[in-house]
Amino acid sequence: MQQPAFVASPPPKRSNAWIVILVVAIGLVVMVPILGLLAAIAIPNFVKARHSSQRAACVANLKTIDSAKASWALENKKTAEDIPTVADLSNYMRAIGVCPANGSYTIGTVGEKPTCTISGHEL
Repeated sequence: MQQPAFVASPPPKRSNAWIVILVVAIGLVVMVPILGLLAAIAIPNFVKARHSSQRAACVANLKTIDSAKASWALENKKTAEDIPTVADLSNYMRAIGVCPANGSYTIGTVGEKPTCTISGHEL
């Protein structure tokens, strides 16, 4: 038997790269707005949480200062008009502490509450 002179070769395989590029492009078009939306929702909540935790830490520092003033006044028989110094309070607390929002504390007299310079940070 004779062999045929022409043998049909299989068709060349097409590259599916364009399909991959199309799927990636569609994925990016869908994912970028979703990530933007999630960031727009999450970032303000993180800022709010940071501010509320700073306020809570500052109020805790103010309570510590207030109780140290009360202990100092009681132990040293002071009146409500006496003003303790930081050195006076050092025996009743570790340190005055620092406002996390970069405010500064005013100790004040025994009869008044200590204050912070940041609005909303108060006893």
